[in-house]
Amino acid sequence: MMTRTPLIRLVFRNIAPVIGPVFAFSALLGAGQAVACAFHYYLPEKTAVDYLVDGSDVVLARTAPDNKFAYKTAIVLRGTGPDAPLPFLVDRVTRLKMANNPDDYRLFARENGDAWQSVSHVTPAYHKLLEQVLTKSNTWEAGYSAERLALFAPLLTHPDPLVQKLALREVDKAPYALLRQADTNIPADRLLSQLWTREGVAFQSIRVLLLGLSDTAQARAEVYDFFDRTQSWQSANNLGAFATALIELDGIDGVARLEDRLLSDPAQPLAKLEQALEAMAIQNAGAAPDVRRAITNALIGLIERNPQIAPVILRPFEARNDLSQGEVLARVIRNPAITDRADQLAIMRYVTRSERAAALAQ
Repeated sequence: MMTRTPLIRLVFRNIAPVIGPVFAFSALLGAGQAVACAFHYYLPEKTAVDYLVDGSDVVLARTAPDNKFAYKTAIVLRGTGPDAPLPFLVDRVTRLKMANNPDDYRLFARENGDAWQSVSHVTPAYHKLLEQVLTKSNTWEAGYSAERLALFAPLLTHPDPLVQKLALREVDKAPYALLRQADTNIPADRLLSQLWTREGVAFQSIRVLLLGLSDTAQARAEVYDFFDRTQSWQSANNLGAFATALIELDGIDGVARLEDRLLSDPAQPLAKLEQALEAMAIQNAGAAPDVRRAITNALIGLIERNPQIAPVILRPFEARNDLSQGEVLARVIRNPAITDRADQLAIMRYVTRSERAAALAQ
């Protein structure tokens, strides 16, 4: 789990500054929104789909017949077209593409009358997909819906690279609970081929999550190697995504491996522990009862070894309104290791809510 405008995936509650933007979007979505993009290290831009769904002005343009350096609107997909020429020059690469492909376009969009943005090159396959979005999006539920994911998940292996990239960006936004249910049958070797490339860095987290869902020996080897390799590191980008994949792949054994490689080591830095705890909270929301029990037991061990970690354990579960860890946090109520009064009150409030929820469930 990371617009969705360069939406602010940069403020995750009061997490320590060392964490940076890691969990920002999950915090913005609030309780219950465990998202694939929860582990982003970049600022995602809006996609063409976002502009269409949000009701923006969206047009397709080609080179102007009387000026090969200028764009001329050819099709208005949504809203209204520009009153003046689009303020963009046609670069040499685009001119060649347009000349060789008469059905290609450039997509431009704007919101609320603001400046036009150049969004994407559009091939015939991409154009067809945009028309599908226009037809289907009126029936999509608010937020990121299962219907939206169902349209894009099968396109992860589409032969058109632009369609494939758009599909990956769309799947990257899906709540993790939806992602687990989707048809994301992308070969592990294809995911691995882009996992550590310069071009693939921006989408490493979603590729790792998809590896976890692939249930393959290749995925396990990659995830195991990551934790073996980074065990002594002071920081590890996308550790949260790898931890989510580890638990997805191995269930109880994945929790045990995470505990062995990370949680039980008193020398591990907060930044790495925080990512692992985010992953455990994400998995706890939809895991089988035995895996949930394993997560709770691992957290009990962690908090008994290091009571000061209690506020860090609290945050990702409280953010999702997951009250299942009252048993864990009750162990540090009135513990002198929790010196911050606000943390003490937050823990007591969470434990009280957890106990009430458990009583109501009986």
